[in-house]
Amino acid sequence: MRRRIRNCLFLCSVLLCTSAVASNVDRANFLAARQAWSAGQTERFEQLAAQLRDYPLHIYLRYDQLNARLATPATQRFRTS
Repeated sequence: MRRRIRNCLFLCSVLLCTSAVASNVDRANFLAARQAWSAGQTERFEQLAAQLRDYPLHIYLRYDQLNARLATPATQRFRTS
């Protein structure tokens, strides 16, 4: 019984450490994506944003895109033939 509890606690600690490392990587990628957007590196931004689809702050990357798009005049967003 004690062995099962010890194994369970070990497994939980490994999972917690793994998720902490993953969130640090996601956080770094999120910041890199925002920097890429600010620098006008749209291809790099799209690559990073695609990796962050499950990251809780991903919506803010899309907000930056939409906000910039709304800031441009409608005549520049749509072509007229």
